[in-house]
Amino acid sequence: MRMPVILTDLALLVFGGRDRVMGTKMENTFERAFAHERNLSCWKKCGAVPLTRAPLHGPNVQQELDRDGEND
Repeated sequence: MRMPVILTDLALLVFGGRDRVMGTKMENTFERAFAHERNLSCWKKCGAVPLTRAPLHGPNVQQELDRDGEND
């Protein structure tokens, strides 16, 4: 049976629990998305843990300037 998602369902979708109507158990997606290990992994990719300048070496970040200060 298909049922529309209503505003009161949002907390269940984000924080998990058991649906009162269908009895379906939902996982805590907020906890999964912001788990300690996942945060450390993301911070490592962006150079925050350990603190490095690695992201500045990416091809989408680096810009070169000529002597007049204009972009190449």
